[in-house]
Amino acid sequence: MSTTTNPSKPNLIDLAEARKIAALAKLKFSDDELKAMAQSMSDILQLMRALDEVDTTGVEPLLNPVDQVQRLRADKVTEAPQQESLQTIAPDAGDGYYRVPRVID
Repeated sequence: MSTTTNPSKPNLIDLAEARKIAALAKLKFSDDELKAMAQSMSDILQLMRALDEVDTTGVEPLLNPVDQVQRLRADKVTEAPQQESLQTIAPDAGDGYYRVPRVID
């Protein structure tokens, strides 16, 4: 992770705020990792600010990048039931069920 600091772009997330975010997420980081994380989050917020400044007047919202109807296959059964043959190789099965050891008391 590179932590190059650009003096023309202020850090929007400081070390204390990065530490608080990490604590809320129940994550532990070293101070160097927190500095890198704060820089990365600041860069993301700067990008969001830059995108917010783009003039989108007259641009229609994009609901779906593919303006074509999806061709779907027919919903048909393609295989015969195999329950009996599969239960013959199961370690413990009977009456149409698979028996498994109890895990939770």
